[in-house]
Amino acid sequence: MKKWYVVDNEQTVLHGEEEEVLRNRPDAVAVDEPPRPYCIRQNGQWVDPPHYYRVLRSKEYPAISDQLDAILKYLTTRSDLTPDLYDLIGVWSSIKQKYPKS
Repeated sequence: MKKWYVVDNEQTVLHGEEEEVLRNRPDAVAVDEPPRPYCIRQNGQWVDPPHYYRVLRSKEYPAISDQLDAILKYLTTRSDLTPDLYDLIGVWSSIKQKYPKS
């Protein structure tokens, strides 16, 4: 099991190869392993860094190409689009026809 250390006023977590160096630092404190990668230690608690929810969400969202495909499919049902969107849908449709699903 890796040893984790908190340094710099409990803001930075280091582990592994740095252990020998950290063991001799007076400001390094050995702590339990964080519950998830990238957690930081604040006020004695493991917390996710600011905006870490973006990382977690991005792992579960469908691929951007799938999201865009769904939006464009919906837009083909609309009749009130701007000329730019009609052009975009035309390009999208021609590519889908050029490379159909097998």
